[in-house]
Amino acid sequence: MKPDGTIADMGAVHDDSGHPKPEDLVPILRRSLQEMARTNECKAVAVVFNVIVTLPQSNLKSDAIQASIEHENGYSVEVFFPYQVVGDEIAYGKTFAQPGKHEIFGAS
Repeated sequence: MKPDGTIADMGAVHDDSGHPKPEDLVPILRRSLQEMARTNECKAVAVVFNVIVTLPQSNLKSDAIQASIEHENGYSVEVFFPYQVVGDEIAYGKTFAQPGKHEIFGAS
């Protein structure tokens, strides 16, 4: 989110001409967002990507969409949306969250 409240979409480009993996692209995107935060070009960010996560209160692993959300005021959270593909359908599990890592704006 820009300082004026408008939403801007962005992504990361990898030098490899093949199909880069998310673990290669997410750090590139984070570095770009960190620079934008340093120069006051944004006041909030959300980085969304696919992960494998251990579900709370179990040792079971699941595919999930992770949304890492940060605000310049110091708010940082990671929200997980577990899912599994069943035939042609996507079945979502119970959403959960945990404190974020303050990777864009830093801890306040």
